[in-house]
Amino acid sequence: MLRIFLLVSVFVWLPYGLMCFFFPSVVGEFNGMQALGDTGLIEFKAIYGGLQSGMGLLVLMAVMNSRFERPALLMLMFLCGAMGFARFIATDFDGAVSFYTYMAVVLEGTTALLAFWLLGEAQE
Repeated sequence: MLRIFLLVSVFVWLPYGLMCFFFPSVVGEFNGMQALGDTGLIEFKAIYGGLQSGMGLLVLMAVMNSRFERPALLMLMFLCGAMGFARFIATDFDGAVSFYTYMAVVLEGTTALLAFWLLGEAQE
């Protein structure tokens, strides 16, 4: 189960991060974000592209070397948990919620919970 979870995580986070970096306008159409200037575009590429690609790369390292399983699971648990929790709380404060937001909360929350659950199977 651990290996399957890690592989799925690689195929979720790495391509999404690369897409955010190289094609930010495509992603912006899905999530409603638009960079109003060069600094905003750089931030979008760094936060969405760089961070999420980095998440995918760490999980890929865990797939290739079991010594990285625990760090990868902890990273997924904390980062996805924090993103999902913040997104969930923000839905109470900020206007209408889109399908993208609901799907992101489900993805991030499920990822965080599965990562926590699978920590026991990870290499020490």
